[in-house]
Amino acid sequence: MTHTSLHQFDEALQTANVWLKDVMEVLAWTEPAQAHQALKVVMHEIRDRLPVPLAANFSSQMPLIVRGIFFEGWSPGSERPTDRSLEAFLAPIADAFRNFPGVKADAVTAAVFEVLSMYISPGEIENVLQALPKPIRDLGKASIRTTPIAGL
Repeated sequence: MTHTSLHQFDEALQTANVWLKDVMEVLAWTEPAQAHQALKVVMHEIRDRLPVPLAANFSSQMPLIVRGIFFEGWSPGSERPTDRSLEAFLAPIADAFRNFPGVKADAVTAAVFEVLSMYISPGEIENVLQALPKPIRDLGKASIRTTPIAGL
């Protein structure tokens, strides 16, 4: 592997760590593993409710490693969730944190939406929100930053 390739991978890892630190900051957590779990489970729930082209377009603004988390275990041809309720969306998130008393799935979801809005263009965030069922869209809209911090 060339020095340039290693440098690009190191940069991708650093960028992913920034995203994890932002999740930890928003949730006032200290454990990167919890932040990774939050980012992963919420992004998977979002991904599974988006049309394939929109999921692909949305991911194009993510750094390499975060994009990998987003697509981990994805089967684009699989059926999308039929229960479009907020409760069905939050259930896997709550399950992922069942061993962490006091962690609320809606707060975890709101934090991930906030972090996504820091780095993804407002137009793309709006496209994603419009594709989600209204109760999920409302939670996301209430959580997003009005101005991204990544210079978008």
